Parts: sequence; structure tokens; C-alpha cells
Amino acid sequence: MTIREKYAVTGAQPVASYDWVDLTSGVGYKRYYGCASNTVTTATYFLTSKQIDAQPISLLSSAIPVDTKTKAIDLDYDIEFLRPAIIDGVAVINLTHGVRIANINSSDNETVVNIAHINLASAETIIGTTTTGVRPGTQDHNYRDCIRVALTRTHFAIGEKLRLTVELWAKDDAPGGTAKVILWFDPNSAQTVTDVDGITRNTDLILDIPFRIAI
Repeated sequence: MTIREKYAVTGAQPVASYDWVDLTSGVGYKRYYGCASNTVTTATYFLTSKQIDAQPISLLSSAIPVDTKTKAIDLDYDIEFLRPAIIDGVAVINLTHGVRIANINSSDNETVVNIAHINLASAETIIGTTTTGVRPGTQDHNYRDCIRVALTRTHFAIGEKLRLTVELWAKDDAPGGTAKVILWFDPNSAQTVTDVDGITRNTDLILDIPFRIAI
């Protein structure tokens, strides 16, 4: 054995870590948080695995129209893959949203969630989508949703991106209404809100993504 062979250092292979594993499905779940980073003119939205402080922590829409359901909020949260991965299974999203009404008007709102693969040419392919049921409400109200999204088995190469899109659709049910919708996305949940059931809820936007693993 030569000196070089005796003292050669072998690089350790990276070990993937997961926040939780579903043995029955053969997937490991990795948790991401929707987050925002403020700049001089606008906010950048992204996915992070860390519970960091977001700025801003929420987005309030313009006044939603009367009687015609309209997409009031449409946000994309991206993360780039630096290692190849296979996503396969059912994603789970927890998010908090609400309606702000200046009077006793009522509103109807629903949430649309898309999960997409973004290739190196920036082309977007939706690999899973879900629309929640309509949530009616009068005066100010908040909801904490748990949304499951079945995903098409998809390979992500180095440099490709995963995108979570959250859309809030809503309408005001009263003439002359001034209702607005709000979406929170603070990984640290520095602020909490009370939902329609009187329960204190966090304001983090959580995305649990299933990765195919060998069991």
C-alpha cells in the first residue's frame, strides 16, 4: 500500500433527511414553508425549509367584485433542486386565509392550489391541483385549511424548480361591497389569528412534499 492510498480521504456521501416517512407509501416527506422577502419595489416569494422571518408576512388583495368570483390573489413560491429527486405521492398543504369586510356584507371564497414542475427552459407543467369547497362568511373571518394534492410521479433534475401556486378566488355578495381577501405566509407564525370556530391558528404556509425513497 502506498502512502497516498493509506491516507487517502474518501468524501462522505450525502444522506437525504426527511421530516417524516410514510412507510406504507414508500415516500419521505420534506417540509417547506412559503415565505416572502421584501425589496425596494416588490416582494419575492419562495419556498424554504427553515422557519425564518418573512417580510411581508401576508398579502391583502384589492376589493373583490360583487357577484362575480374573481382571482383576487395569485402567488408562486419556488425552490430550485441542486440534486436530482423523484416526487411521487400526495402533497399536503396547510395555510391560513381570510376575508376582511368593512360592514355586514357576506362573501364567498375558495382556494386553488397548483404544484408544478419548472424545467430548465422555464416551462411549467402542473403535476397536481386541488380546489377547496366554497367558504361563505359574514363580516371578518379566517380559515385554516388542510389541502391534499395528488401528484404525478415526476423526476426533477439539477437546476429544475418545484413551484407551489396559491390562488384565492372570491366575490362580495352585497351591492357596493368592499370586501378583501388575505393570505398569510410567515414561517415563524409570529402573528396568530382566530378562525371561524374560535380557535387560535398559526399563519405559516406549509407544504409537505413526498419524495420517492428506497425502503
